[in-house]
Amino acid sequence: MKTTITEEKKTKLTALFEVDDKELFSRMEQKALVQLSDRVSVKGYRPGKVPPEVLRKHIDERIVQERTLELIAEEMLGKFIAERSLNVISSHFHLKKYVPLQSAEFEIEMDIFSMPELPDYKVLAKEFGAKNIKEAAVSDQEVEDSIDYVRKSRATYATAEGGAKKGDLIDIDFEMSVAGQEVEDSKQKNYQCILGEERLMEGVGKELEGMKAGEKKQFTVKAPKDFWRADLKGKTIAFSVAMNSVFERTLPVLDDVFAKSVGVFGGIAELQKSVKEGLLEEKKSKMQEQFALDLLTHLADALKAEIPQSAIDEEVEKLFEELEHNLSDKGIAKEKYFTQIGKTEAVIKKEMTPHAERNIKTQLLLAEIAKRENIRPTDEAVKERVTEFLRQYRSTKDAEKAIDPERLYRYTEITLRNQQVVAFLTQTAQKNA
Repeated sequence: MKTTITEEKKTKLTALFEVDDKELFSRMEQKALVQLSDRVSVKGYRPGKVPPEVLRKHIDERIVQERTLELIAEEMLGKFIAERSLNVISSHFHLKKYVPLQSAEFEIEMDIFSMPELPDYKVLAKEFGAKNIKEAAVSDQEVEDSIDYVRKSRATYATAEGGAKKGDLIDIDFEMSVAGQEVEDSKQKNYQCILGEERLMEGVGKELEGMKAGEKKQFTVKAPKDFWRADLKGKTIAFSVAMNSVFERTLPVLDDVFAKSVGVFGGIAELQKSVKEGLLEEKKSKMQEQFALDLLTHLADALKAEIPQSAIDEEVEKLFEELEHNLSDKGIAKEKYFTQIGKTEAVIKKEMTPHAERNIKTQLLLAEIAKRENIRPTDEAVKERVTEFLRQYRSTKDAEKAIDPERLYRYTEITLRNQQVVAFLTQTAQKNA
């Protein structure tokens, strides 16, 4: 293999790779066929079990060649980066010449950076810890609220004789309009809630008080200026409501009998003590997680590094894809969500940019601290986590076809390493704080 650097800048490096290695082509082609075999259905063979010689007859040769070339490019780039100890954030390769299974020329563009001198992260961590470490505490009100939650889950309901009052379970149909125009997605049928605890717009609950089953009512409420739907902020909204049913809620009495019904408790005092201890542990865990996140943000912000714009753009795309995935999981159309919050895709991506840059800085920071402090997980720990992950597959062969073992090992190694670095920084911050 011959490598020629064709362009070298502060944050970008371009190199030409010339490959003339038939053994390498053959090896990568076999690897490509294994990875592609589960995509092809061949009569008489189970998915992923098609022999290479049979698979060739049922898959477009161009697809095999493309994957083969990708694997070769990835291997060449990996060696190139290791030999020169480069810090590469992202890369893109272009095929210049290709003689099938004999030779090829790739031009690979790399977004690189020079690791800046780290701030004194130990001193910064200790200073941060001294200012931000707090003791976890649970108030009597929190204990009471937690027990009330359990009481409400065991409440009984009976048809109410009079009008709806706070604490009653109501079932309503409603729709909203603004200036005579129906608000999109505002119609609700059989919407149930506890009056006074409803998640409707402020002021709606008060209008519903006193309504009896079978009654209808129309009223207006002004949406607050900070309402989550941009298209409704500050507007006067007309509600049309039909009260379907009203149920009076009765909570179990808070006594020793109730405490014993919840668990193995001698009485209400033991239940309160157990709830308080549980809440305290939960609060400690959440505070510890938040402290670690805030500490990393503090250290990343102190790191002055020139990040290639292409790397930031790529990270923004990842964040945006996560948003799209989350919206899809909730059954929310992306375009409708943008309309409701009053933002365009471009605006959202712009707002994601600082977060994206901080993410990159955080990864650089963790990697460099790990190197300086000689922090790395043991092979046994990595293999154990990898094995745990692979248990979701029916067999080792199925796993090999679905994922790249080398990439999985490396990803797991970095994940465990980062966890160890975070633990190191957290302990440093909390020491003598």
